[in-house]
Amino acid sequence: MANKFLSSKGLKKLKGAMIMMPLGKMLHDEGLAEGRNLGLTEGRFATIVEIIRNTKPDVSFDNIVKTLNLESGCVKKIQKLIQEMPDHTDLQIAQAFLADK
Repeated sequence: MANKFLSSKGLKKLKGAMIMMPLGKMLHDEGLAEGRNLGLTEGRFATIVEIIRNTKPDVSFDNIVKTLNLESGCVKKIQKLIQEMPDHTDLQIAQAFLADK
């Protein structure tokens, strides 16, 4: 809404002033923390996708669930996404998994 009333230069000034305000700093810090947490979660699930994708066929489903300490529904869902998205990266599959969660 501010872009209706301020020029690009004015928006930059306002942004700088807001970052210095306690509320602006708090919002900035919360945004960083949320982004960091999302990245860590995506990375963790990308690793899980990689492990499931590279598990040897002779390893039982129950053993995968137990080893990864995940609910069986999560493992089934990841396996399904791997089958449906074979050309996608582990990270892309993890992001699809998390978006649907």
